[in-house]
Amino acid sequence: MYKFKIYLNNNEIRRLRTPQFPSFEQFVELLVKQYPSFHPELRLKYTDSEGDDIAVTSQLEWVEMFEELGDGLDLYKLKVVEGDANNYFKDGSAPKPLFFYDDPIHKTPIESDNGALNELASGVPKCLENLFQGGKILPHNIPSFLKDACKVINLPSGDVDIDIDISKLLNLLHSKSLELLSSGEQTVIEKGKEYLISILQVNPIDVTALYNLACAESLLNNIPAGLVALHRAAENGYSDIEHMLGDPDLEALRNSESFYDIIAQITHFLDLKETTPVEEPLVKETPTTDQVELTSTVVKNPEVSESTTTEEPVHVIEPISNDWSIQLLTLESMGFVEEKICIEFLEKHNGDIGGVIADLLSFST
Repeated sequence: MYKFKIYLNNNEIRRLRTPQFPSFEQFVELLVKQYPSFHPELRLKYTDSEGDDIAVTSQLEWVEMFEELGDGLDLYKLKVVEGDANNYFKDGSAPKPLFFYDDPIHKTPIESDNGALNELASGVPKCLENLFQGGKILPHNIPSFLKDACKVINLPSGDVDIDIDISKLLNLLHSKSLELLSSGEQTVIEKGKEYLISILQVNPIDVTALYNLACAESLLNNIPAGLVALHRAAENGYSDIEHMLGDPDLEALRNSESFYDIIAQITHFLDLKETTPVEEPLVKETPTTDQVELTSTVVKNPEVSESTTTEEPVHVIEPISNDWSIQLLTLESMGFVEEKICIEFLEKHNGDIGGVIADLLSFST
């Protein structure tokens, strides 16, 4: 157990304890949640063995403090003081996107008068704002795991520019969210959920983020929200039914009949896709961090030839009209192919897939 005495800058003195050694970012986040008068742009200081007040502004300095004071100290004393700046970014105006570029060497601005870039100009600030309590971007307090994607440039005026590699930003948020979702701790999973929501601010139809958001909501037992996220993932192309049925993160959702309705819709769509000769669409994959750095990634729809006189049919996911057709498709996708038996159990349970599956499993044994 680690015990702290905090001398706040409004002459308050508070005490708190943590069960484990926190990182610097975790400790600052704890102070933000616990004390309304504290914000991340304030400074923390401790008194070293020579009687000097030493500022702590990074993980490196945080570790140095523990080494200086000793890891086994009964109580750690920290002072909260004003930062170096007279003004704080938390009190500033909203950020303004300056320009986009796709050449990381020369950084020549590209034309931003199109829908895709306009959406990015709105979505990227929202993505970063979502990372901070209060919804204001604090450039010098961006989470350390995003430092490679967000370069802070201090200007003589006291303002800052943030040079953002959007592709890398999304990749890092994806990776971190998966790490947090696997922790098993509710508060940590909540943080992973926040990162996924940040991704969706930039790309609302990111199928991976939508599916993982469904997993996060399921782990947090937020069943309606999880089903909404999973439905949106399916609407935008997610179709791995086998993974959905076996993913332990979705266990809470699988207790809902609506989960099997989503599977039935996916199954119906895949059947339509198999029987209709439609050209496979191009799939935009999330770039890896090994790729060339981009400030923005723009995907344009292929141009349609003027000579084209017919359009490919567009299929949407819709339930089919037969009494138990959707349920039968779902059961078939799960390996229950005896239609007569399936119908008997569907009649018995009035279409409740969960009850039917339980009876079918008992029947088969």
